[in-house]
Amino acid sequence: MKEKYVLTDERRMVYSTVKGSLTVLRRIVSLVDIPQYEVISGQLGGWVESERNLSQEGDCWIGENSAVFDNAVVQGNARVADSAFVFGSAIVRDSAMVCDSARVYGLAEIRDYATICGSARVYGDV
Repeated sequence: MKEKYVLTDERRMVYSTVKGSLTVLRRIVSLVDIPQYEVISGQLGGWVESERNLSQEGDCWIGENSAVFDNAVVQGNARVADSAFVFGSAIVRDSAMVCDSARVYGLAEIRDYATICGSARVYGDV
């Protein structure tokens, strides 16, 4: 399987409620074009704690100002965009989208074609 992105050396700190401490995030950069999200090879993406946060499979993507960390996962063709954060053990999958300044965390799962935007907060076991 060809890698879709790699981690850059650019770093950012965020507070992890799961760990109760600051966590280092690293920016991603695309190695391939993802036309449905207008991503071109070499384009900077968002922030992850590690490669486990964004699947290398499918067309899923994390936009430039968004962050996914802790045990959270983005997979399938899902997108996290704008200034959205996904953390805890949340999952965003299928063709779902989290955008604007929305926060998805805890055990929340956003799937199918669901869209969570604005200043929405989705959390817990939903």
